[in-house]
Amino acid sequence: MTTSDASQVTSRRVAPRSSTRSRGRDPSTMVWALRIAVILLVLAAWQATAASVGADLLPTVQSVVVDGIPPLVTEGYAVEFGHTLGRMMIGFVIACTIALPAGALMGASKVWNDVLTPYAYGIYMAPRPALLPLLILTFGVGATFGFVMVLLFAVFFPLINTAKGASEVVNGPLYEMARSLQISRIRVLLFVLIPGSLPYVLAGIRLGLGMAFNGILLAELWTAYSTGGLLEAMVSYGQLPEYFALAGLIGLTAVASYSLLGVFERRVRRHRGMAVTGSFGEAS
Repeated sequence: MTTSDASQVTSRRVAPRSSTRSRGRDPSTMVWALRIAVILLVLAAWQATAASVGADLLPTVQSVVVDGIPPLVTEGYAVEFGHTLGRMMIGFVIACTIALPAGALMGASKVWNDVLTPYAYGIYMAPRPALLPLLILTFGVGATFGFVMVLLFAVFFPLINTAKGASEVVNGPLYEMARSLQISRIRVLLFVLIPGSLPYVLAGIRLGLGMAFNGILLAELWTAYSTGGLLEAMVSYGQLPEYFALAGLIGLTAVASYSLLGVFERRVRRHRGMAVTGSFGEAS
């Protein structure tokens, strides 16, 4: 057998193994398998704990599915949560409307960064639960209080991440080249600053959305308003299957929205360089 024949035989033997190994180590498949395994372990632990402590303290998984999920539709619990979700989104849009321009201003100007940074971190470090009684006295216990709580909880991460992204773009070579070529400020804004800082902005929005869920639920639990009032009433009257079903709906909605934004953010990061370079080339 010649050397070339031996190499061909070796390649034929090795190639199938490498392809099989790559298929066996597919990261996405492994991640989903681990996620499903964790869910099954949690459900098994829940079922075992419910069987040991009794249904009066913790309902079984079957009880939540059979007795808890149908009332979400028949009793209008899901509709009420939809109203809460709508109020949260309004408050979150208000927070982003304030945070994104302010963050861009902080990132593009050292003066404004020095002016606004103490207030931004002051909002973040403030003991917001301690402010609840004062906020209730000021804004009442209705929808306005929920908007304010969402604003206080959600504004920080979009603000700081946008400032970080804008600062990196302004101090980067592409921005300097655009300014040296005397390209108009509008084109620099549209084709350099916004695309360059977009991954940071999306990350801040994703983190801010998680905080918005915390803000609206804390507000409604404190005032027993809307979904928060339903959760408190379910606990008071021992409607534990309905309580866990509604809490599960809230958790699934939060995780799903957070994950979808994460997928979109990763795609933007993947295509960031191509998008910025192509758009800038067209603008110039």
